[in-house]
Amino acid sequence: MQHTTRRTLLVQISFAVCAAMAGGLAWAQTYPSKPIKLIVPTSAGGGNDFIARTVAKKLEETLNWTVVVENKPGASGIIATDFVAKSVPDGYTVLFNGPLLVQAAGLYSKLPYDPLKDFTP
Repeated sequence: MQHTTRRTLLVQISFAVCAAMAGGLAWAQTYPSKPIKLIVPTSAGGGNDFIARTVAKKLEETLNWTVVVENKPGASGIIATDFVAKSVPDGYTVLFNGPLLVQAAGLYSKLPYDPLKDFTP
């Protein structure tokens, strides 16, 4: 069980770091012009929160810009995911999520968002 958890965390970290490094290249020269919100679907103080804050710090160093971690726990990540799905798709509200996004689609018959259509990696 511990091996799977560590592996999942490593995958999340790898994805977040790669997205941070590659994503900055695709945006226009004016990005960022306001703080970036990194939405975390778990409570503050947990492992996922720690990783999100570590990634946010690295993003701040890389982009030389403010990244704010915002925790929105509850409903197996659906609250945070729905918040990001309904936000303006401008790159300033980013979901820090891993398996919860995929698991929710398999566990719940009705979600307030479409995990395939409402998000861009």
